[in-house]
Amino acid sequence: MNRILGAEHFVVYNYSISPAVDQILQRYQQDGLVTVLPWPLPTNQVFYFGQKSALNDCVYRNRNISRFIVVVDTDEFMIPTNHSNWMEMIAATSPQEYDVSTFVHSPNTPKKAHTKTGCFIVRSSFFSASSRANWTSLPSKFSFTEKEKHNILKYNIQTLSQFLRSTVFPPYQRSKYIARPDLIYNIGMHLVHTFVDSSSCTVVSNNVSLVHHYRELDRRTSQSFPLNITDTSILRFKSQLYPRVMEKFKLFPNIFK
Repeated sequence: MNRILGAEHFVVYNYSISPAVDQILQRYQQDGLVTVLPWPLPTNQVFYFGQKSALNDCVYRNRNISRFIVVVDTDEFMIPTNHSNWMEMIAATSPQEYDVSTFVHSPNTPKKAHTKTGCFIVRSSFFSASSRANWTSLPSKFSFTEKEKHNILKYNIQTLSQFLRSTVFPPYQRSKYIARPDLIYNIGMHLVHTFVDSSSCTVVSNNVSLVHHYRELDRRTSQSFPLNITDTSILRFKSQLYPRVMEKFKLFPNIFK
């Protein structure tokens, strides 16, 4: 999904992974798509596996290489509601600063007005991570063939089977973001803490984009944030997403049987 939305490279900080995941990551490294960095920090000496250190390492590692970095967890997807990709979303959110026609494979700043928006905050909501599909809640215009349904359930493709979400969290609470590494001094999980200049964060309207966070909710959380809103925005990408995912499964027949 992230590739469809515009991601060109991924940085993975490896604290601990299974042999199967290691095999998959090795293949993506060979393809030049992923950089895997060992991250065996002592958990009794750092907070939450050294997450903040990893994030800031990613910023400085990508400075003068990537124009933007996208901060999301592996169970989260930053989905534009109407735009085709993240770059179109950014250009629409800050049209006076960013011209989508200037987004080429270069770290150089777009030649437009002086950039003041160095971070785009996207609000978050919970989606179910259940292995049971809830296709019955979908409008009739969204259809799946029986083969598609079979494969989606077989491989537990949650992005194409879970469409009930919670209410949207306020900005900076569970939110994730897209940021300019050349403008950043220090970041956290949900926002940029310090810029190198007078740049600032812009909160993207949840009508423009939303983080879909697929996770199992405990009883207390599910009572506080019931999944009772149907959201089919990701289905705009189904025709691209489904065949791509199925092709990737075929690369690892000994893992995905």
